[in-house]
Amino acid sequence: MVSRRVFLSGGGGVLTAVLAGCLNSDNSSLAPGTDTSTDWPYPRADTANTGYVPDAKAPRESVRERWTVGRETATGIPAIVDERIYLPTAGMLLALDAESGNELWRFTLPEARDPSSPIVYDGRVYMTSEKRLYALDPATGTSHWSYGADGHEYTTLTVVAGEGVPTPHLIAGTTSGTIVAVALQTGDEMWQKDLSSAISAFGFRSFVLYVGTDEGTVYAFYWKETDTFPHEAWRSTVDGAIGTTIPSSDGVAVHTTDDSLSLLQGGESNGTTLWTIDRKLARVAPIYTNPTFYTAGTQGITAIREYNEQTDWQIDGRYDAVAPVAAGDTLYLSSGDTVHAFAADGGFGIGSIRTGAKRWSHSTSSTVQGLAIANGALFVACEGSDQTLYCLEAA
Repeated sequence: MVSRRVFLSGGGGVLTAVLAGCLNSDNSSLAPGTDTSTDWPYPRADTANTGYVPDAKAPRESVRERWTVGRETATGIPAIVDERIYLPTAGMLLALDAESGNELWRFTLPEARDPSSPIVYDGRVYMTSEKRLYALDPATGTSHWSYGADGHEYTTLTVVAGEGVPTPHLIAGTTSGTIVAVALQTGDEMWQKDLSSAISAFGFRSFVLYVGTDEGTVYAFYWKETDTFPHEAWRSTVDGAIGTTIPSSDGVAVHTTDDSLSLLQGGESNGTTLWTIDRKLARVAPIYTNPTFYTAGTQGITAIREYNEQTDWQIDGRYDAVAPVAAGDTLYLSSGDTVHAFAADGGFGIGSIRTGAKRWSHSTSSTVQGLAIANGALFVACEGSDQTLYCLEAA
């Protein structure tokens, strides 16, 4: 793992090499996923928001419905761990069995507030419902603790853990611009940090936490040797409120609510913009597989190389209803009320004239709200209550 000394001294080339060794090296290395026991513990698969599970098996060449369930409308992306699905719906969090779709339990929120997309970490389910943070038991749905202080309204959350972070903890952003950190097991407050505006996004890899705000400021924080409290390394600004931050081998990619994607560099160029693309290519948050970003925009699907913004391939069409996800060598996207699977190599062709790229399409009864991959299947959360969640597997 890259050291703090390299990170702080501007060793951008070393940082790139180290992270590249931990991730796929290019498109040709993407292979069909075979693991049917993979999880989806975060809204975008992991704390780095890649939207990608390299080894996961999911419907590749053909598709069928394993099951569907109709409940209240989905309000976010489900977390899926140990064959349990945690689905945020209007006013409650539902736990479902991944094999059958049967309901296991439900946690109803006070005042019928909608839960956030949940996080599952180390035997706890974490979520927020505006003014409180919750830690639930994954087997029963009972609350281990809840936290709410100083009248904060919470916007987003993640877990920081691993080598380089002395004490794992849950962090949450607020509308007032405060980052609140609490202990995972007890819910006790560990620290707070005030920033300039509402916190809208977190991205974490190794010991570096990237924070985005609704005024377009991006912060990079790191942990010193044994300090619980993180320290600022740099900050930068982009146009538009930040919706997603994706730590990458060359820095951090930032997707904004203005539908642009910018790559901010690391190393000696900390925080400077290497390139920016607009809604034509990146209307929603992308998939990241290193060194490729797979983007969906008004112009189509595009495979873009991180280090020089070069386009490897492009497919025309609108598949930008929600942020795409990927498993193995397959991309999953939505055009609104239909889910589509595409080959990650873009098939064959020149420019946007392609053949052999699309693998299958499957219609849903209402608008797609979010996608997740686990247990050998693709899970499709929808806004309508007739069919709230689809579990799609290989036919």
